[in-house]
Amino acid sequence: MLRFLLPIVGLLAVGAAPAASQLPSRVSGSAEVSLITVTPGDALYSLFGHSAIRVHDRVSGLDVVFNYGTFDFTTPWFVPKFVHGALDYQLSASSMAALLYGAGAERRGVVEHLLRLDSLEVERLWNALTVNYAPENRTYRYDFFFDNCSTRIRDIVDRSVSPDWAEGEPNGPTLRHLLRPYTAHRPWTGVGIDLLLGSVTDRAATSQERMFLPDGLDAAFLSASGSHGGSLVLRTDTLLAFPERNAVRRGGPWPALVAGLLLLAAIGVPSIRPRTRGRVTGADRAALAVLGCVGIVLWFLTFFSLHAAMAKNLNVLWALPLHLPVAFLGRRLLVRIGAWWFPVTAFLAAAWLAAVFAGIQSAPVPIALLVAAIFARSAVLAVGTRATAGTA
Repeated sequence: MLRFLLPIVGLLAVGAAPAASQLPSRVSGSAEVSLITVTPGDALYSLFGHSAIRVHDRVSGLDVVFNYGTFDFTTPWFVPKFVHGALDYQLSASSMAALLYGAGAERRGVVEHLLRLDSLEVERLWNALTVNYAPENRTYRYDFFFDNCSTRIRDIVDRSVSPDWAEGEPNGPTLRHLLRPYTAHRPWTGVGIDLLLGSVTDRAATSQERMFLPDGLDAAFLSASGSHGGSLVLRTDTLLAFPERNAVRRGGPWPALVAGLLLLAAIGVPSIRPRTRGRVTGADRAALAVLGCVGIVLWFLTFFSLHAAMAKNLNVLWALPLHLPVAFLGRRLLVRIGAWWFPVTAFLAAAWLAAVFAGIQSAPVPIALLVAAIFARSAVLAVGTRATAGTA
């Protein structure tokens, strides 16, 4: 709890954010603009890092940081709006001291790239930022991949400065794969994110799209050329560093291990205990209930959410909301319904496995093992319940 309170206390200690009317209409000819990159933190919202843009004018004493990643926890219906993809983010402004205090409290590094801009470019960028900071303009509809704290900086710099962005490799990593290094030390989080993302994230990301990640924006600025030739970045300074956090962190293979054990159980238990082949056990009912709950979430996000990255998610083939009521059917009714329900679930699980094998949607090993277990157990129950229903 203290870790989250410290940045707030720091903001109060160094001064509140300036109102739009408090920002000067112009900056001096010696004002400097920098890209600020904050390294990833431990909290889920900070897992992928953060980007901001700093304007420092030593003549007037102005030192303000513009941050497009601000949201309000007191927003009515915050969680439903976030899940639905209808949560608005906004541009905020604070002092550089506040940003450094908050990052330091969370032990996150801060790197500054001073941009090679002439006075006219600085003025255009300042005008664009202050117009964007006006109360009627500062709110926007957030999208994790396509409209976030990094892409907004990319776009406003692109419009104001027109840098020459370096072209990336045409067949580079997909949007999904770009996220995986950030969750390597949190394997369950990585599996959860993979579970929610649809096949739309399995195409190669363009050089512009890779800038949705702060590290991608950082790399793009370093490789870009300014309007007058030469690198867009004039100088790089490390403002905060925590070397111990740079060590490569890897989580254990626990999701794959758990899913692998489920697959072994689905295949091996019927051989060891033949009586379970055609009978829906308590473990089967528990699994159906869990899969049904997962299915409710995935079907809602896939078909009703405004999150573009969650569309066309083939995981809806095996995570079925109807699993939940099926789990609570009486024994005789479950046998009759299971005689057609389990063949359907086995077929859908097989279809998902074929789609992943064909490269239509990417999936990590734990999810593939889980669906293989669903297929194996559904196939056994399909045969067993049909036989039982036929003799009833």
